Order: sequence, then structure tokens, then C-alpha cells
Amino acid sequence: MPSLDKLTFEQRFRLVSDQLQDRALVTLDIGGTIVDWTAGAQAMFGWSAAEAVGKPFTLLFTPDDIAAGIPALQCQAAREAGRTHGLRWHVRKDGSRFLADGSLTALKLEDGSVAGFAKVFVAATTALQLQESEAKFKAMVNATPHMVWSALADGSGDYFNERMIRFAGVPADALKGDRWLMLVHPDDRARAENAWREAIRAGRPLSHEFRFRDASGDYRWVLCRGEPVRDDAGQIVRWMGTNTDIHEQKAAQAQLAESEELFRSLATASAQVIWRADADGKVIRDSVSARAFTGQSVEKWQGDGWLDVIHPDDRERANAVWMISVAEGSDYENEFRVRHLSGQYRWAAARGVPIRDRDGAIREWIGTISDITEKKQTELALREARLRLEATLAAGDVGTYAWDVRTDRVFADANTVKLHGLAPECAKGAPAQAYFASVHPEDLDEVRQRIEQAIAGRQPFQALYRVRLPDGSQRHIHSRGNVGAAPGSDSLWLSGVAIDVTTLQETEEALRNREERYQALFNTIEEGFYIIELIYDETGTAVDYRFLEANPAAGKINGLHNVVGKTLRSIFASPRMEWVERYGQVARTGQPMRFVDYSPTLGRWFDVSVSRLGSEPGRQVALLFSDITDRKRSEEQLQRLAADLSQANRRQGEFLATLAHELRNPLAPLRTGLDLVSMTMQPPEPIARVHAMMSRQVDHLVHLVDDLLDLARVNSGKIVLKRSRQPLADVIQAAVEVGQPLMREKGHEFILRLPDEPVWMDVDRNRLSQVISNLLTNSAKYTPPGGRIMLALEREGGMAVIRVTDNGIGLAADDVPRVFDMFTQVGRGLGHSQGGLGIGLNLVKRLTEKHGGTVSVSSPGLGQGSTFTLRLPVEQRGTDGADLDVQAPSGAVGATEPLSIVIADDNRDAVEVLRQLLELNGHNVAAAYDGEAALAAIRQSQPDLALLDIGMPGLNGYEVARAVRNDAGLQNTALVAVTGWGSAEDRARSSEAGFDHHLAKPVSYDMLLQLIAQVGAR
Repeated sequence: MPSLDKLTFEQRFRLVSDQLQDRALVTLDIGGTIVDWTAGAQAMFGWSAAEAVGKPFTLLFTPDDIAAGIPALQCQAAREAGRTHGLRWHVRKDGSRFLADGSLTALKLEDGSVAGFAKVFVAATTALQLQESEAKFKAMVNATPHMVWSALADGSGDYFNERMIRFAGVPADALKGDRWLMLVHPDDRARAENAWREAIRAGRPLSHEFRFRDASGDYRWVLCRGEPVRDDAGQIVRWMGTNTDIHEQKAAQAQLAESEELFRSLATASAQVIWRADADGKVIRDSVSARAFTGQSVEKWQGDGWLDVIHPDDRERANAVWMISVAEGSDYENEFRVRHLSGQYRWAAARGVPIRDRDGAIREWIGTISDITEKKQTELALREARLRLEATLAAGDVGTYAWDVRTDRVFADANTVKLHGLAPECAKGAPAQAYFASVHPEDLDEVRQRIEQAIAGRQPFQALYRVRLPDGSQRHIHSRGNVGAAPGSDSLWLSGVAIDVTTLQETEEALRNREERYQALFNTIEEGFYIIELIYDETGTAVDYRFLEANPAAGKINGLHNVVGKTLRSIFASPRMEWVERYGQVARTGQPMRFVDYSPTLGRWFDVSVSRLGSEPGRQVALLFSDITDRKRSEEQLQRLAADLSQANRRQGEFLATLAHELRNPLAPLRTGLDLVSMTMQPPEPIARVHAMMSRQVDHLVHLVDDLLDLARVNSGKIVLKRSRQPLADVIQAAVEVGQPLMREKGHEFILRLPDEPVWMDVDRNRLSQVISNLLTNSAKYTPPGGRIMLALEREGGMAVIRVTDNGIGLAADDVPRVFDMFTQVGRGLGHSQGGLGIGLNLVKRLTEKHGGTVSVSSPGLGQGSTFTLRLPVEQRGTDGADLDVQAPSGAVGATEPLSIVIADDNRDAVEVLRQLLELNGHNVAAAYDGEAALAAIRQSQPDLALLDIGMPGLNGYEVARAVRNDAGLQNTALVAVTGWGSAEDRARSSEAGFDHHLAKPVSYDMLLQLIAQVGAR
């Protein structure tokens, strides 16, 4: 047989190619036509060489690849890159398809031109096995926690696993060769390269640490290890290695070294007591910090001596816990009281850990003792704060809860349980359904939905719902919480608070109702309403304002529409700044303001009320205004009418006072003349009856004149009460004395009923007596002869009640309201007329009201009598003024020495009658009929007493009195004004002029005698 070396190259190539049945070799010319077809190709594709040679290269491709131009693209790629390969589907002669890995190589001549192509097909099975083997290797390499690399025998890196590529953050090509050295820290680069070169040179394994830049740009410590791969001859053919990230380890080593140094420093300088003990628990080392804290010596501290400084109550427990830790080898933790260097016991926390050798046996113990006195005090304060918090939550109707969603247990405080109407034991853990059962059915679905959303999204939970309590009441609850997991646990918790907002909800409902009412009122009131906001300049001065709200009525009143959002200056070119100033003052001070303003532009009057919104100084104020033009006009008319009425009333008063004065003057001589007649003669019976009749008529005229004067005083407001504390029974007795003569004259039966206990009051005795006597006189006058009159006093609470009841002519129902009107004689026809002006009951009403009381009348009807009822407050203290009526001089009338008396009056009849009356009593009397004559008579006779009229011709009475008082020789003469004027002003004026007394005409004879006796006694 010929040897292989005897064969030509072509024969050897053919021999090899025919033997490779699992590979097909096909050569192509430059146009892609098949030139050579090996036995492997025939076995793989099914075509013989005769069938295949000369056919186009596309014979072997699928129609899809042919349509896509894949054969031509592969040739073009091989021409450009020299070679291309890929796994594709190909077609056999029988039309079946198979997967093969094809490698197409461009065949180039020496000049570099492409002469053709050679393509090697590998059956898919073999290719897939190779790929699977390579994939397994890569998977194994990438699964390792290390960065894996390989290098050629000369040290040039040619492979880096994905972990190393991700770590470096650069493509693999950036690491190949020696380029990986560029990622080594500059300070470590030379050292790392030298170590690598030395390992290559010596053929020894590599182990070196350096800092390598990662993808973030930071440098991290890595441990680089490399092993040489040798062939059967022992030659290094490759290097395989790993880089391991040891940055944390290096940091831990540095931290450990730092910690060891820190421990040495702490052991010396720490405020904590640092101790060390042997494996049996005996203290074996000196502790500077322990000696500084307890004051013990080294000898006393070591061994078990440390127990000596433990509080006696804690010593046994402290040692027992320590021995248990020593026996079990467990960490030691305990708290006890330690005697301090100062002698005080302070709370301490002792902690210790065992130090073990490599075999796990305890070599020694090391630990600390910390002063936790302040911590204990803080814990106590926290407990107290917790109690206060719980009390505060309870007071504020706030509860807390935590729901373990996995186990469905709700743990809550007592307040949460109470808010939901559950039993107290539910606080220790109850299913959520127990709480859901109390939720109002209309709110339950929403509450559940909100909880589910919060749990699903791990988001805050919030819900407002109603609960129905066992007693049937309903509360509003606002619940808020957060969803979270406990650290190191798969549990899920919804923790939060439940707040009773029933009052808030009711308040909000009330506010909504109020807002609705406000809007209804806002839109329907006839007054205009604005809310404005003041605008200030840089000095804080209000210079303008903006309309924020306006109701419909505002525009109707002032004609300004669509003003909301506008400023005053934008509406009026020259606005009235007093508006701005007033509103600014209200906004600043908070004091409401009301004023009436006239708008010249509109020609209308407005009533404006302004108030600030809010309790603090702000910018907003509210305006309420109405058009009062018509009212202003009415007021002006009323003012004019009131002025006219006041003028008429004043003139009426003046007329009544003048009338009373003029009536008193002719009454004076009549009264005096009657007194003179009664003193000088005993007339026969007929004359005596006439005399008595004349006396009664004169008294009646005097009473009428007094009523006129009182009417004038009431109308002018000049009646002022002089109060004093009086037993009401005495006042009534005085009134009865006044009314009894008329009641006796008409033969009436009079009944007086007074309580056993006295009723005291602050009253004007004379005026209240006048009121009661007027009522008695009224009943006596309008009760037929032989009637019955009763006066009864009772006390009802804080009121004294006086009732005057008669069986007289009574009142018709429609006359009752007019009984107390001025000048009214209700139901008094000609058949019942008793005389009078019809002002007595009006005076009763006015004087009663001045005492703070009331008067009323009732009657069953005509002919059935009447009842007048006074109601007066009891024990009203205080004096509101002096009495208008100067009291007549009092004292017993007895025989006096004759006096020298001057009488002066322009009414000669009055003078003559009075002179005769006084002369009958033995007095020396001189008369004058004008002021100058009166002054001359006084100077001539220097009398003991001068009775002077005020309204005399020439000098009036005031001028005469002043002249007398200015005469030193006449100081002992008593001056008495005798006049028809009797008001308080009249009396004050006479006193200022020098008069000692003031008597109103007609003067009572008895009063005159008392006055003369008083002067004589002087």
C-alpha cells in the first residue's frame, strides 16, 4: 500500500474529506456555482457529485432564504469579513429540511483577490452539542459568585464572564489583552501588573489584592486568583482565574481595627463601667471606670466584690441572674441599683457577652454597666404621660386600634370598644366582623371598600361612618389608619385611631342648615347686603375696597349691578373716602358701626350697619343697608309735629298754671272771709247751712285748682318724688282721713283691711297718699248714698297690692280702657255727674307709674260696682329728688303774743278780709296794695311778720324781699310769700329772693295760725 506521504495534496485532501461523513465540504466559484462536492456532502444532502457540481449554490437553501437573498448575502459577508457562519435550515434532495451549522470562507489568492468560497456544513446535532457544551460552561461560570476570566499562555486576557463585565460596566473587548489594567486603581496598578507578570514568568498561581473600578465609577477591593492550565507535556497553554469582591471584608477589617482602637479608648475614657471576668464569672481585671463610679479599690472590685456595691434589695437577684448567664453561656442583661461614689444609689443596666475561642469555649466575659437613672426617670415620666394620654384620648372620645389582617384580630383600647358599643373584653382581640356589625348598614359597604383599597395598595385608610349602639343611639366615627408590615414578619397590620365626631357632624349639619338659611335670607331680604375686602396702601391705610358678595336687593336699592370682584375706585371716579375710612375703622377695631348717610348722586338716604367678619383684625367687613328716604321724610314730619305738640303742651301747661294762679287770688278772700264769719258770729240754722255749703264749694274749687296745677306739673315733667321708708299702713291711714269726710257725708259704709305684718316701702308719702285718697274720693263720688267701699292691702311676692272696691255705678266694658285718660269722665252722664275736670284718675296712673307700679280697673258692668287695683314694688330704696310741696309749719296752736304784721297784695278784698281776721286775734296789722308801699310799711314798722303777694304793681314780691334782706335793721322780720304760684321753681325762686316761707293761695286759716305761732315762738 502506498504511504500517505506518497499521495499528492489533492489526494490527501480528498481522502480526508471523504472520511468526514458528519461534515460536508462544498467549494464554489466566484459566482456561487458548486465546483467540488465531497462524499460528506452527498451523505448530508442526497445529491451525487454529478448532480450537484455545476449547480448554483442556492440549490441547498430553502425558498424563503432564496427569496430573502441569503446565499448572496453570505457570500458578500464572507468576501468582506473573510468568513461567516450561522445555524440555518437547508433542503435535501428529497425535499426534506434539516438544521445545519454552516461556515462560509472566502478563498483568496496571494494578491488578495477572492477566487471562490468554501463552505463547511456541520449536522445540527453536532453543532447543538457543541453549543450546549459551551452554554453549560458559560452558565456554570456565570452562576459562580466570582468574576471569572481566562488568558492565553502569555497573559493576554481573552475571556471574561458576564459577572465581571457587569461589575466593570464595560464591554468584554475593553478588558481583553492588558486593557483590564486600566480599571485598576492608579495607586495599585503597578503593583498589580508586577504580581501578574511575576506569576506568568514563574508559572506560579496568582493571589493578589487591589482596587478595581466598578460600573458606578467607584473603586472596590478585589482578590485576584489565577491558575495555569498545562497540557500533557506540562506546558502552560492557558490561565484560568477569578476576581472576588472583598470590599466589605476589607471594610470590616478596617472597622475591626478601628473598633479595637476605639474599645481601648473607651475603656479608658468611657463614662460607662467596663468590666471583664473569667469564664467562671469572677472579675479579673482592673476597671478605671468602675473605681471612678463606685469608689471601690481594685482588690474590693475583683472576684465577687462587685456585689458589695449593689443595693441590698437587688443583690441576690443580680448575682442569680449573672450565675445563670455564666452557666448557660448566654448574654447577660440585668438592671439593679448601684451605690455611687456620692453614697446615693443609682439605677444601672449591666450587660455582658461571652468571648469564645475557636473551639467555642468561653474564654472570658466582657461587658458594661451604664447609669440609667435618667432613663428610669424618663420611663416613669413616659408612663405618667401614657396615663395622661389615655385620659386625654378618653376625654376627647378618641380610641386607638391595630388590626392583624392575617389573623383577623383587632386589638384596641377601651375607648375604641366603647365607641363601637362592644363588650370590654373585645379590647384584647376580636374579629373585624364584631366592629363591622356595629356600622350602620348604609355605610358598611363603603367602609369595607375603603379598607380593602388601603390593604391592597398599602396606602392610608380613612372613613367616616355611623355606628348604632345597643341603647339605640347613633354616633358618627372618623377612622384613620395606615397599613404596614412588622419588620421581619409576614404579618400585615392596619393601625389607626377612631374619633367620635358626632358633635362635629351635628355642628357641620347645623352650619349647613345655617348656610342654607343664610343664602335664603341673603337672596330674599329687602335690605341690601355686601361683603367687602379692604385694600390698604404701604402705610397700612385703607384706600379702597373690593366687593366680594352682593345680594339681589343691593342693586335694586342703589342701582349698582354686577359689582362683585370690582373695586370702589373702578366704579366711581371720585368715590367718597369717608366710606373707606369708616369701613377700615371697623375692620381694624372690630367695633360695629351704624350710621345714616345721604347720597347726593342718588338723592336718597341710607341706613348702613357695618361689622367686621371674624374676631381678629382683618380685611373683610359686612354691610347691611336700606333705603330710608321715605322714613327720613316721615321722621322730619314727625319731628315738626312733635315740636308743634311740645309747643302746644308747653303753652297748655303755662295756661293751666296761669289759670290756677288767677283762680287762687279770688279764692283767698273767700276762704278768709268764711273763716272770719265763723269766728265772729253764730248765725241761725239756715245761714249756718249756707255757710257750710259755701265752705264746701270753696274747698271743691281749691281741689280743682290743685288738680290743674298737678296736671301742669305732670305734663311738664316737674313732679319729682321724695322717697322715704314708710309703713304702707300709715300712708293708707292718711289717705283715709282725706276721703272719710265725703264718705261720711254720703253715708257710705267703709271697710279697711290691713295685714297683720307691716309692709314697708320707699315712697313719697304725700304723693302716694294722694293716689289712694283720689281712688277713695272717686268711689265715694260715684257710689249712690248708703253704698259700700272697701280698701284692702295684701302682699303678693315682691309686690304690695291695694284694692279699692265699691258697689257704685260701675263701668261698661268699652269704657274700661279709657278710665285713666286725661279729661275723661267715662260713663258719667248728667244723671251721675259729680263735678270735676276728669284728671284725677289720670294723675293716679301717672303718680303710680312714677313709683314703679301699675294701676288697673275692673267692673262686671254698669250698676255692679268697680275695683281699682294698685300694684307697687316693696322695699324700693333711694331718693330721686325733693318734694315739690313745701310742708306747712307744724306745731300746736296756742295763745301767742300779739305780732306786728304787714300784709301786701294788689287784691284789696283779700287784704281787708285777712287784716280783719288777724286783728280779731289781737295782732297789729298794716296793709299795702303795691310793692313800694309794702317796702315803706315794713321799713316804718319793722314788723315781726310780712305776708307779701308776688305779682304786685311797682316792685314785685321778690324785689321787696331782696330789699328787706339787704336792710340790716330788718333781719328779724319773717317774710312769707303768699301767691297763686306754687311750683317747685316758684318756691325755689322765693327762697332765693329771701322769703322764709312760701304759702299757696288760698291759705288755710289753721296753717296761717300755725305759721304765726312759729314766728311768735322765735
